[in-house]
Amino acid sequence: YKRQVASGPLVGALETRWSMRSAGTGEIGVRLLVVLCADSPIVRLRMDIDNQATDHRLRTRFPVGAGSTATAATAFGMERRETVTPGRDRPAIEQLVSTAPAQRFVTAGDWPRSLAVLAPGFFEYEWTAKQELIVTLMRSVGELSRSDLTERPGHAAWPMPTPGAQEPGLHTIELALVVGAHDHQLGQYWEDAFLPVVSLFERDDRP
Repeated sequence: YKRQVASGPLVGALETRWSMRSAGTGEIGVRLLVVLCADSPIVRLRMDIDNQATDHRLRTRFPVGAGSTATAATAFGMERRETVTPGRDRPAIEQLVSTAPAQRFVTAGDWPRSLAVLAPGFFEYEWTAKQELIVTLMRSVGELSRSDLTERPGHAAWPMPTPGAQEPGLHTIELALVVGAHDHQLGQYWEDAFLPVVSLFERDDRP
């Protein structure tokens, strides 16, 4: 199912809906709304997700096709990372993982062939050897701690069921995309995409 919601000239919007089986058990329904405004390079994405599945991670994949590193915003600056290949070839208790955290945005690719993915807050991403940015949308888990993870041995917390952490029901997730932006522009693009318009009231005491 797909349809045109707005045809411009100021706002263009497309809507599509689909359902799919999860990697765990159950199905996921997705409504995707893509919005582009005439005076902005930002492509806004709104995903309404009906999660009827358990024990799964839902991610979205953006093929960039350029560059060797990804640069993620952090609480105090920017962090540049290369592709990480998980494995057990290191003599360490905790092993490398392919995902990493970001705050507000992550960008990859060589300018002008670069893609930035913006989100309202913290999120998880992966930069792959195929030059793809993968962003985690939601993660459904049924236990507080598991002892069979490949990243580290043993439990990290008390093992107990967490049915609420399966995140059943409806969820709305917002992202934004910017193509060909410089790193110093992304902070302003993030504010344009996710901060509300603020009104100010001034009192004029002049006679």
